[in-house]
Amino acid sequence: MRIILFVTVLLCGASWQIQAQCPFPSGTPDGACTGTPLTDGSNINTGQIFSYSGAATTLNNVNLSGGTIQVCGTLTIQNLNFNGGAIVVMTGGSLTLPGVNLNAGSAITNHGTITINGSLNVGGTDGAFINYGTANINGTFGLSSTTADLVNASPTAVFNAPGQVVNLSGEMVNLGTFNVGVIDVNGGADVCLGPNSVVNTNGIINNDLDGFIVRPVGSNACIYYTGNALLNNDLTDEANLLVCQATGATTSGAGTFGAAIVTPNCTGCAVVLPVVLESFNALISGQQIRVLWKSSSEDNVEGYGLEQSADGNNFSQVAFVQANNRPSSYQYTLPLQAAVYFRLRMQDRDGRYQHSKIIYVRSDDASQDKIRMLCSPCSGNQLPVRLITREAQQGKLIISNFSGQVLSQVTVKLEAGQQDIMVPVNGMAAGLYTLRFVGSRYNIGPVRWMKGR
Repeated sequence: MRIILFVTVLLCGASWQIQAQCPFPSGTPDGACTGTPLTDGSNINTGQIFSYSGAATTLNNVNLSGGTIQVCGTLTIQNLNFNGGAIVVMTGGSLTLPGVNLNAGSAITNHGTITINGSLNVGGTDGAFINYGTANINGTFGLSSTTADLVNASPTAVFNAPGQVVNLSGEMVNLGTFNVGVIDVNGGADVCLGPNSVVNTNGIINNDLDGFIVRPVGSNACIYYTGNALLNNDLTDEANLLVCQATGATTSGAGTFGAAIVTPNCTGCAVVLPVVLESFNALISGQQIRVLWKSSSEDNVEGYGLEQSADGNNFSQVAFVQANNRPSSYQYTLPLQAAVYFRLRMQDRDGRYQHSKIIYVRSDDASQDKIRMLCSPCSGNQLPVRLITREAQQGKLIISNFSGQVLSQVTVKLEAGQQDIMVPVNGMAAGLYTLRFVGSRYNIGPVRWMKGR
């Protein structure tokens, strides 16, 4: 079976406890560049924000010592002294850097395009490289601390380090596509792969016992390799990790691939990965619930089992819809219930299957266009929010204080119906805030919410 699709929305467990995802720091939110103009010789200290929004240019002798650099234009920094702080490349921005060493508490968040012409090392306590866009690393990559993070943070994120060795001692999360020369996993490292994520590599060196996991449980991820896999320890104890072994690829070492499903003479992850949904949603219409889903490409798919649950844990099938085996939209209608969870069992003709994420429907959400908070009070670095809309549209979720100051915002693309979305709330103190949606068609909110200690 080969199904190639693109995720356009995030569908999280409604009670914020259903099907744990790969945990990761969300980094600096996307948004506008609002800082002091960045120039040659700029010194950015703690609490300061400098930004660049212009046409392609090159700057020299920039010193970052605890503040933040925002990039909305096309920028090359030839001499960067990175002593701490944050760099964030916004959507549409492009940043080129020499080799970079991220120390304790330092972070790079990329929503656009970032190119590093040298080695990149992420170390220290809570050092992080977080990519939502496209990252090009033209040198070795080292995740040198057990508390450091490398994150490919969205299904459309692409991390490119072709021909390079990526050495991991901390936590790696991949929700998108990860292209590297060799992935070298040390003992104690953690590699968490999101649904239908892909790792393309020439070689694998694994020293960590069962260090590869796939989340949420029931989803699949794929590793495609063309050279040698040196397995000094078993790779995983999870059968939903698919290993695509190219013709001529070899294995060595005392370990095995563990419970992973290995496909020899494989031409790429598109051959073995099961269904990835473009959208999966539910609408309340009168006294009925319409469950809708959409595919972009289908090949050798048997069909879709629609499963429901009263508690989000114990599911039973209520319908089976035959696949069209071409790009298609599907729907199924059920009687309205007070509260119900849905998921899809996507069935291949060879017997393999995969579950979608879970969506949650409540009858009192029938009056559409609302923001529903999924926690109260809320804690942590991400705020779980449900948006219920009558029309598909794009827009931003914006968090402000009661003085009107914007503290966080995230760009979202919504389908008609309901979507559960995570909004970054890093560094925000305990207290009361507002949340509103500013859309291309209409606005929703604001609503009040409380951040706990």
